[in-house]
Amino acid sequence: MKNKPELKPFFSTHPGELLLDEMKERKISQIKIATQTGVKASFLNEIIKGKRSIHAHFAISLEKALGIPAEYWLRLQMNYDLNMAREAISLH
Repeated sequence: MKNKPELKPFFSTHPGELLLDEMKERKISQIKIATQTGVKASFLNEIIKGKRSIHAHFAISLEKALGIPAEYWLRLQMNYDLNMAREAISLH
């Protein structure tokens, strides 16, 4: 049985970048999303800048605000975290 080659992204994309893209596409401000999700604008901005992770509670809030399933946001975060960990391990 042949092993399939592991697909490795050229670079990892933080889910905050995809959230920002979605907000731009819908023409929704950070303040509006922060209000709809019940978080401070600074918290949301840190997610968008990749300084914070998307956790389960926030993913559910995004689901309610944007209609995009919480599992999608959590899967993006998990994949990002795994890619970053793999990069860190391969550097050692």
